[in-house]
Amino acid sequence: YFTLPNKVKFTALLYQLSKDKVPPLVTIHYVDTNYLNVSKVLSFRRFHGRHFGQRVRNHLVRIVKKFQLESKIVAIVSDNGGDMHFATQYPEMFGVRLHCLAHALNLTVTNGLQL
Repeated sequence: YFTLPNKVKFTALLYQLSKDKVPPLVTIHYVDTNYLNVSKVLSFRRFHGRHFGQRVRNHLVRIVKKFQLESKIVAIVSDNGGDMHFATQYPEMFGVRLHCLAHALNLTVTNGLQL
């Protein structure tokens, strides 16, 4: 693995690969001792079936525990979808929930251009 600082930002984003539910990409971001931004992919897993939000939440909790991030996460960034909103509503584990601005901007432009 790698050495982590005391505080990290946690992200859980969905990428539309098809009409089906898509795998959430779980990453962390932090500033290292040389003041450089560092990003690491922790997980990329596909989920099938119902109760997607609950299963994603369970997976995120497993990732947090696997990498011992329980006391290090200050915020989680996710898209604005209902499943991800449900999955990340756990402030004791994930810190403050933030919306992904890039995702919101993409939806706005796509809807505005009717793509």
